[in-house]
Amino acid sequence: MGSIRDRFDQEGYQMYSKIEQWLVQSASGKVSDEILREIVEFYNDDFNQNLLEVQGQTFAQEFLCSDVTLPDIISKAREFSPGKRVFYSEIIKLVKPLLVMPASNASSERSFSSLRFIKSYLRNSMGQERLNNLLLLYIHSEDTGALSIKAIADEFVETKEGRGCYFGIA
Repeated sequence: MGSIRDRFDQEGYQMYSKIEQWLVQSASGKVSDEILREIVEFYNDDFNQNLLEVQGQTFAQEFLCSDVTLPDIISKAREFSPGKRVFYSEIIKLVKPLLVMPASNASSERSFSSLRFIKSYLRNSMGQERLNNLLLLYIHSEDTGALSIKAIADEFVETKEGRGCYFGIA
């Protein structure tokens, strides 16, 4: 339980929660100035607080009900025309971190377990670049398994003129 509490008590997750809370409140017509101030302070100069406040007040007009959820907000933002995207530019900038922030850190944990496997197998006999390349291949093995070796070899030969002499032309 302690590690779960630690995971959700991190500053980044708390800010993620505040962004979600502010967006839902503003879409419901209940703008919180305190949460908005905390968001703007956290992101420094990335957001214009006055513009975000005005856009938050008008954002509620896009929804006809008071029970707005985050998926409603995201789908509405995706439907915006280019003109509305400009009009709600600060809201769009606020939605973007929600879309790219991972729900968990499982992918980073998977990377470390892969590193432990690769590094223990090959020990310290390789440089950083080779280790990074091997980790990419190992982590994305389902994608790399579908690649055509012949197509990769052909592309390698075609990228430089002299390679056809050494490796043959396909």
